[in-house]
Amino acid sequence: IINKKTILTNNKNKKSLQQIFSKPTPKNVLYTDLENLFVSLGCEILQGNGSRVAFKKNNIRVDFHKPHPNKELKPYQVNDAKNFLIKLGITI
Repeated sequence: IINKKTILTNNKNKKSLQQIFSKPTPKNVLYTDLENLFVSLGCEILQGNGSRVAFKKNNIRVDFHKPHPNKELKPYQVNDAKNFLIKLGITI
């Protein structure tokens, strides 16, 4: 079981978590930071066709298209990430 304190011991993950939960929804969250956060939580990465990727943990899943050519997530993707984290029981 991963709890909030475990995540927050890594400064980069702490920053990513704070960005995701900030208001208004940020436009500068990097996909790689999100991926690193989810992996540190023990999420499984499911590679789809092309730029499709999903993250899954405890039968909870969120789907994304990797952003390109830019590296930042769109605001709706940040909201999807936030909702995924909330379903996993992670908030700040």
